[in-house]
Amino acid sequence: MFVHGREAYRRNSYLISYMFYKNVLFVFPMFLFGAFSVYSGTAIYDNYLYQLFNVFFTGAPIMWYGMMDLEHEKEELLKKPKYYSIGLKNELFNKFVFWRWIFYAMWQGALIYFVGFETMEYIDPTIVGASDLMAEG
Repeated sequence: MFVHGREAYRRNSYLISYMFYKNVLFVFPMFLFGAFSVYSGTAIYDNYLYQLFNVFFTGAPIMWYGMMDLEHEKEELLKKPKYYSIGLKNELFNKFVFWRWIFYAMWQGALIYFVGFETMEYIDPTIVGASDLMAEG
């Protein structure tokens, strides 16, 4: 019972934080794109990316982490009660931990946005095929 409770607290704490992190990381570049495109309604991601994001970044990590992760062996957890202090002290899920994950997501989302758009600025349109589209229009 103790081993299951400790591991459930630890896994749930990380997974809740990860859910907020991945959602902010996914939405923050779209928010920045909206601000820089004067909220024109142009999509930044392809429709397939929305579906694949939910499968690969929401479903797969949770299933793997929930079933396979074990920080310590069960015998070691039963022998050393100091491992249970993380739940008593609320070390893995508190306001500081929550806002740290949100800050990381916003910082990395901004990095993804600005690096992506700075590198796309210097692409030759003839390589991409935009010149053919311009000639037809």
